[in-house]
Amino acid sequence: MPAPPARSTLVVRRRVLGLGVASALLAGCSMLDKLPLIGSAKKPPPAPAAPPPASPPPPQLVDVALEAAPGLNPDTSGRPSPVVVRLYQLKSAGKFANADFFALFDHDATLLGADLLAREDLDIAPAANRTVVLERAKDARQFAVLAAYRDVDSAHWRAVVDVWPANVKRFDVRLDALGVAVTPAAAAPVDHAASQPKPS
Repeated sequence: MPAPPARSTLVVRRRVLGLGVASALLAGCSMLDKLPLIGSAKKPPPAPAAPPPASPPPPQLVDVALEAAPGLNPDTSGRPSPVVVRLYQLKSAGKFANADFFALFDHDATLLGADLLAREDLDIAPAANRTVVLERAKDARQFAVLAAYRDVDSAHWRAVVDVWPANVKRFDVRLDALGVAVTPAAAAPVDHAASQPKPS
């Protein structure tokens, strides 16, 4: 019967086996190090910043030049007198053109409804010349003028420009003794800073 291996031989074999296992473990760890970690993928670059919002367009200004006749709005004795003038910006002029004077003068907001976009009230003296600057209202399609003459039954007290072209820079409003007329013009506007009413 062969003799059992010496103790020293067993110890050597165990050490060799242990070194082999350790080498295998180290090799496995090295391979694991080379594998990408879960969740370590590159993040996509950030999205470019949104461009700033566009600046709103500048307001469209229009000059309204009013010229009154010396004999404006005569009273019962024929003496000239001041008159109240209203400048309207309208989406549609149908209701304005067909309205009664007193209904329009006293209740224009109710009567015109959504067609009324802006209104400016002025007191104009006989022989006066005055220029006002208006900012065109959004959706405005008509420009209208009302003059509150004393003898409203005999006066032509309203005027309407049916179309407001984009190139119109000025409206000329003529106030005669018993009538008002408005004419659009494409001329260059006056100096807004210097637009002040002239003394009557």
